[in-house]
Amino acid sequence: MTEMGSTPIQPSELSSQRFSSITLDEMNAIAALQTRVDRKYIVTSELCNALFETIKINGQILTVKEKRSMGYQSVYFDTPDLDLYKDAAYKRRPRFKARTRFYRSTGIAMLEVKTKDGRGKTVKLRTPYDADSLYELTESGKTFIEKATKTPGSSENLRPTLTSQYQRTTIVDLDTSTRMTCDEYL
Repeated sequence: MTEMGSTPIQPSELSSQRFSSITLDEMNAIAALQTRVDRKYIVTSELCNALFETIKINGQILTVKEKRSMGYQSVYFDTPDLDLYKDAAYKRRPRFKARTRFYRSTGIAMLEVKTKDGRGKTVKLRTPYDADSLYELTESGKTFIEKATKTPGSSENLRPTLTSQYQRTTIVDLDTSTRMTCDEYL
C-alpha cells in the first residue's frame, strides 16, 4: 500500500467555472446526505465537462481553501475472504462497508461505515479518526463499526484490503438539496 498522501494532487480537468463557490459548512447545512440513494456512472472528463456546461441546476461548487477539486485517500477494510466485497457484488442486503478516509484539503481523517438496508437506502456514519492509523482498526474503531452495523463481532476479521486516491469535485443543487460528485485520477 502507498503511504498516505504520497500521490501529488493533479490539476482538475473539469470545467466548473460557471458555478459559484459554497463552503463545506454551507454544503453540509443544505445537503449533508448521510442517508441517501446513490447512482454511480463511469464517464470521461469530456462528458462530465459537457454535463457541467449544459446542466440546468441552481448549483454551487464545493470550494475549500480556494480549491474546487479535493484530494481523498480511502483505505477499505474487508475479511480475508472478501466477504464485504462479495456482499456488494451480489447486492446482498443488508450489507456494510468500512473505510478510513483522509481528506487532504482539510487534513481531517474519518472512519466511515456505510450500511445498505433491505430497501436500498444507504446510511453513512462517521467518526473522527487518527490520520496515523488509517491502515489499522483501533479498538475504538472496531467498537464504532459494531455499533454502526448493530452486529457484535462484525469488525473482528477486518483488515486493510484496498487503498484508493483520487480527486473529487462536488456540485450542490440548491433547489433539490442533492449533490453530484465527479472523481478523477482514480
